[in-house]
Amino acid sequence: MSSARRTGRAVRMLTGLAAVLVAGVGVTPATADESTSPSLPAPSTTGSPTTEPAEPEEDAADVTVEVSVPDETYLIGDEVPLTVTIRNIGTADAHGVVGTAFGEGDFYFYVPREQWQDYAKPDGATLEPGAEVTLDAVGEITSWSGGEARVRVGVQSPDDTKLSNNADIATLDVVPPSQTHLVDGVVFGDANDNGSFESGEGLAGAKVSLSGGGQFLKQETGADGRFAFTDVPAGVYTVEPTSVADGWIGDGPRTVRVDGSDDHTGIELLTRRPLSDVLVPTVDFTERSYQAGDTADITITLTNEGHEPLRGVRSFCSGAGNSNEMYGRDFGDLAWRGEGVTIPATSTETYHVTGLVPEGAADYGFVSLHCNFGRGDNLRGWPSVGDRAKVPGRSHDVAIEFYHDRDNDDFLADDELVPGVTVGLRDRDVDSPMLTAVTGDNGLAKFTGVPAGTHDVEVFGPWRIQDRLQDGSRYEPIVSVHAEWGAHGTRFEIVPGPDRPVPGGSEGPGGDGETDQTGTPSAPAPENDDRAADVDGLASTGVDALTLGGIGAVVLLAGVGAVIVTRRRRGAGQAD
Repeated sequence: MSSARRTGRAVRMLTGLAAVLVAGVGVTPATADESTSPSLPAPSTTGSPTTEPAEPEEDAADVTVEVSVPDETYLIGDEVPLTVTIRNIGTADAHGVVGTAFGEGDFYFYVPREQWQDYAKPDGATLEPGAEVTLDAVGEITSWSGGEARVRVGVQSPDDTKLSNNADIATLDVVPPSQTHLVDGVVFGDANDNGSFESGEGLAGAKVSLSGGGQFLKQETGADGRFAFTDVPAGVYTVEPTSVADGWIGDGPRTVRVDGSDDHTGIELLTRRPLSDVLVPTVDFTERSYQAGDTADITITLTNEGHEPLRGVRSFCSGAGNSNEMYGRDFGDLAWRGEGVTIPATSTETYHVTGLVPEGAADYGFVSLHCNFGRGDNLRGWPSVGDRAKVPGRSHDVAIEFYHDRDNDDFLADDELVPGVTVGLRDRDVDSPMLTAVTGDNGLAKFTGVPAGTHDVEVFGPWRIQDRLQDGSRYEPIVSVHAEWGAHGTRFEIVPGPDRPVPGGSEGPGGDGETDQTGTPSAPAPENDDRAADVDGLASTGVDALTLGGIGAVVLLAGVGAVIVTRRRRGAGQAD
């Protein structure tokens, strides 16, 4: 056999062997048992069918709701009580169960969120299988323009598997707003304080409002004090005298049901003289200065200048909500929810009460107390009075700007800032030396360490502060200093005026000079003191900035090189 033929055969044998090896990779060899075991017979298709066992049903939640309302006739604006029963008739817990209620169509009904208690959105509550809960909620008919007066109450849960029983309907008997009626009455001043209208007590020119159900109407009383609103749609309204001449005070809004009955005709709206006509209160701190945390004693006097005793007089003490207002008050029967006190006719009663000086009073520089005194819950017409006392210890720097509007254009130009004006600050709450400073070229008078509090602002020399507003009224030129927030009210217009000498003959510091708390002028502090000190410190070491910069550059470059070397070394280590 030739060598070429042998070579071809060898190639074919190797090729075949390779194919067998490749095919064998994807074949799992059969074991001896598998090769000898008999095959199972195919299932028979004849005879009785095999019944598969049924899988057990999973537990599921199913929440339902029912609603009922009292069988009454309602008006737009009425509150409607709802009895809502929520059940879980399923076999699993229902989580996040929430209730809802709304009117259908053009009937609008509102239930406040808090009425749903634990079942309010967004979180709701969990209801176990077989459990039920009954809620007593109250909703309001807000408006109605046609169709049936129907309220849809629903319940929801993300676990609910059956939605067809998640709502119930309550149909209400509501008087339609197409029915209209007359609302009339009289506004009278109860001159003899007997609570009833008598001939001659009608008040002319009083403004009366009627509001509710989307309506807001106004009337003015005639010479006899009477008013009338015609064609008022059926509903619930409030009627109130909103403006009465000669200082008479109304007792507040009166609710009327306009339904065709006699309740909305012949309404008597009573007004009284303000209690401030006869009751004169005073409030005084017994000390003029306190520290934060002190218990302060306060003396209150109530004088009845009338000829009848005043019974049930109480106090309502409040303010703007600032942190310097006295709290923790012990006012006894004079407290807002106390029993009240009696002030005999033409006499004065004195009361001693206490309160705590809050920590925030130190930031304001004073503690304050402001109270109204009167009877009932309507504060209108109650006389009010207040007092304050110093709380020293904290301060803040102040800069006040002064300008003269030469051209009267109500715009501040740079050349209208006034230099060289001596300015004084005087603390309202304590007898202390006046602080003085002189305005610089920028019109600013700078003060350092001004005690927190309210300070009267004065100017000296041939100027005075323009303290009259455009409407002719006057204001007090003051600066309020807060230890944290700084000063409020720091720009004043000045006009030429009588030449006023500086108290004590001192002209005060010049330029942007500042004063200390004793009123003694101090020299202006150089700007950027800290940075200047740092430069001086470097100079004293004999090291200049270029040398430091060069060293810094070398250190920076050395650091970069170290990082590069480190990375290279790490890379080499990883390669090894």
